[in-house]
Formats: sequence, C-alpha cells, structure tokens
Amino acid sequence: MNKHLICGIIIAQLGSPREAQRKAMKFKDCPYLIMQAISSNKIYLTYIVPEKNRWWLKYPEDYPKEVGFQEAKVYIGNKIIVPQKFKPRLPLIKTKIAPCGADCGKCPLRDKYRCPCCPATIHYKG
Repeated sequence: MNKHLICGIIIAQLGSPREAQRKAMKFKDCPYLIMQAISSNKIYLTYIVPEKNRWWLKYPEDYPKEVGFQEAKVYIGNKIIVPQKFKPRLPLIKTKIAPCGADCGKCPLRDKYRCPCCPATIHYKG
C-alpha cells in the first residue's frame, strides 16, 4: 500500500446526458484519472492523487458550480490496495492549459492550497 496516495470517487450530476458526455471528454486525459463512466446525466470519476491534494478531490463537492456540475458527491479511500504502484499518465508534450481546460498559471487555488499544478502542464512544480 502506498500511504502517500488516496483514491477519490466523484459522482457528479450535470444538466443533461449531453453535458455529461461533454464533461467526460474534457476529463479523459487527466493524469490522475483512473476510470470514468456516464449514466444519463451523471458522471462517475475515479482518481488516484497524492494525499496532499485531498482538497482537489473535495473541491467539486464544496463548489460544484465552479467546476461545471449541478452537484457532486465525493468519496475518498485512504488505503489503496490495487494498484500498489501508481504513476500519473503524462502527455509527451506539456502544455500551458491542463487536459481538463484549467489554466493552472492563472488559477487562484494555486496559492490558496499550495497546489503544484497539473503534472501535464508547464506550470507543474512537483
């Protein structure tokens, strides 16, 4: 078990099945995304992130509108059993904008949470 990683499952409701599909396509290249699924207007996202980024998983539940959800519920597992080792899926070329569309260079949460930014971007400080 890697005690420095946590697993987060986010279940989010969107306005329509079409919106859920569009949002899923935005998240598909996130380096921390393990799996996602859609059912009607809901999207189910499973992530593995560093423990220090717990706030990042909880943010959609606390501020769903800011991430484009109507509402979201987050479940966090502190003891990952499988996979025992995890490396984020990184693109060959880092970009200014994160795969989800966020501009980490201008994000106000960067300072508030000491966020190292997305590892897929040129802004990453991890």
